[in-house]
Amino acid sequence: MKKIAVFGKPGSGKSTLSKALALATGIQLHQLDSIVYKKNGELVDRSSFDEAHERILSSGNWIIDGFGPINSFHQRLEAADTLVYVDLPYITSYWFVTKRLVIPLFLASTLEPMSPSFMTKSNFSLLYTSLSFFM
Repeated sequence: MKKIAVFGKPGSGKSTLSKALALATGIQLHQLDSIVYKKNGELVDRSSFDEAHERILSSGNWIIDGFGPINSFHQRLEAADTLVYVDLPYITSYWFVTKRLVIPLFLASTLEPMSPSFMTKSNFSLLYTSLSFFM
């Protein structure tokens, strides 16, 4: 178990599980959202993503959390020696996504004024993707 691909529906707990796996195994975790999106929520250009993704896949061990572009997903499935599919009921995943997006609205005073920390394109993309999974 040196190359682990973790995937599933949005809000299914992939990141939580991946962090626990990384802690238990000592294998470096790579979250696809940090490779797919810039810090301001915009998508990185595809060639930058492909280069970063290939660099990770060619390393000796890794945990990759997320789905990403379909071609990269297929590459990960072939390169991984362990596949973890997180399959929670739709209502549970929907609740986790809703909670992730709504709670910061009520905690705005603890965040910077609803700026890049929450109101990013990636959060709205997550909501759109999640809703398309559930509809």
